[in-house]
Amino acid sequence: MPNYSLLSIPAMWLTAQVPHAYAVNLVKRANNNRFDNANSKGSAFQASLKTAVPAATLARYERAEAAHRNGMENLPFFAAAVLAAKWAGVEEELCEDRGVGG
Repeated sequence: MPNYSLLSIPAMWLTAQVPHAYAVNLVKRANNNRFDNANSKGSAFQASLKTAVPAATLARYERAEAAHRNGMENLPFFAAAVLAAKWAGVEEELCEDRGVGG
């Protein structure tokens, strides 16, 4: 039987990537299919978005990027909790239910 609680770690990582892909596609659609992420955390990038992208789209972009950051910041804690439960010998059924979210 597959170990679903351990598989939930890469599933969480993948889930955290979805808002970033959504954010990039938002900006690309609003900016003639252009997205330059050479320095996407720099202030010049944020300023260029404010001029090139409508305010409503920029707000959605910022919310999606915040969701992405939240997922990435919580991933180590989630992974540590799953691994600690496995190493501590917690019942398999409990790990499967909690790891997958059942």
